[in-house]
Parts: sequence; C-alpha cells; structure tokens
Amino acid sequence: VIPNQTGYAPYREFTVHTGGVISTLQDIKLPDTAGGYSYSNPDWSPLLANRTIYWRTMGDTLELSEVSLNFNLLRNKVVYKFQDSPLLDGISVHESWGHVIVLIP
Repeated sequence: VIPNQTGYAPYREFTVHTGGVISTLQDIKLPDTAGGYSYSNPDWSPLLANRTIYWRTMGDTLELSEVSLNFNLLRNKVVYKFQDSPLLDGISVHESWGHVIVLIP
C-alpha cells in the first residue's frame, strides 16, 4: 500500500528570532544535513506504525515532514527559519510520554 503523497502539501512556516542584533555566525557556511526518525511501534498504538519524520537543513532553515505508509497525513510539513543563525549538525528526535521532542543545536 502506497498512499498518494504526490500532490502539493501546504506547510506551516515559522520564523525564530534568536535575539541577537548582529550574529557572528551569519557569514559562516555550513554543510546542509538531513536525517530521519521512525516512531517506536508499541502494540498499544497502531496509529504510529510505519510513520517516519524526515528533516533537512538548508542554511538557517529546518524543514520537518512526517510520512505514514498507512495513512494520508494532512498538514504534515513544518518549516522553521532561524533568523541570521545557521543550523549546526546534530539534530535529533526523541519520543517521551507520547510527545515528540526535536533537539536543535
């Protein structure tokens, strides 16, 4: 079963102001990174089966999208733009008590 995820998916976009007026990191070029996280599949939650979060960084932008092999997910993409602050390597995703936690260095 392959869900139809070929159409245009609207996404939510947020701008994160880091608070600094002049950033010393804004001129540093860092490589773009990408990764993924598959939900642990407990027996009590079949809704989380075959679901994955993918992320990628592009300069000061972090793009998160969630994909399910069992369901067509709506509004499954979020874009965060960190103003004048490039993203470092080391983004990680964790599950804790029914919540998903994304750590951004």
